[in-house]
Amino acid sequence: MSLRLSDVTLTYPDGDDGRVTAVDGASLTVAPGQVIALTGPSGCGKSSVLAVAGTLIRPDSGVVEIDGTAVGELKEPERAKIRREAVGFVFQNDNLLPDLTALEQILLTAHVRGERPSKNRAQARELLDAVGLSEHENKLPGQLSGGMRQRVNIARALMGPRKVLLIDEPTSALDQARGRAVVELIVRLSRERELAALLVTHDLQSLEVGSATGADALVHMLDGRLLDSELVDA
Repeated sequence: MSLRLSDVTLTYPDGDDGRVTAVDGASLTVAPGQVIALTGPSGCGKSSVLAVAGTLIRPDSGVVEIDGTAVGELKEPERAKIRREAVGFVFQNDNLLPDLTALEQILLTAHVRGERPSKNRAQARELLDAVGLSEHENKLPGQLSGGMRQRVNIARALMGPRKVLLIDEPTSALDQARGRAVVELIVRLSRERELAALLVTHDLQSLEVGSATGADALVHMLDGRLLDSELVDA
């Protein structure tokens, strides 16, 4: 399995002596090529699950495995290496740099890993083609629509030998039609590339759980706990 959380609990300081529980005994498995959507009210712990799954935060207890590696006991340089190479993040805001073209945004990911752009230009162009933007590689973010910028964001997250894709509210700034198109794109690319994708969203209309272009499962979260799920192909 590419992503597995086993009985994960995460707390944060709350006042002088107390702590508040953000994630409470969460267990979740996402297989390669599977897209699981995580939904729930604001503040229920969804983003904290993503942060733990992406090794951005160490949980208080429990096990997080990425591509068979238990990451909780790794030292920070090893965790950072996994983030750079195995985990792709699609944030709610596209966070594109205003002075870089669409192609350069994607190549920047390889540069962060210490690789030369010339080595990765072919893959970056292939990713732009995969998200339908091959004709826009030289355009700056200000020359792209909101949906196009989000597609660049997705392509950037896929750059490199990814195993896991973590997505936080990708449709929040888009209308329903563009939001559905973005979810369909995430689903298609995750299946084609055998990525384990965990998608946090409030936009249930765009998920189309169980359809050929929709998420494989919908998991509900409340007060830090994972509750019932609508599994299509467990």
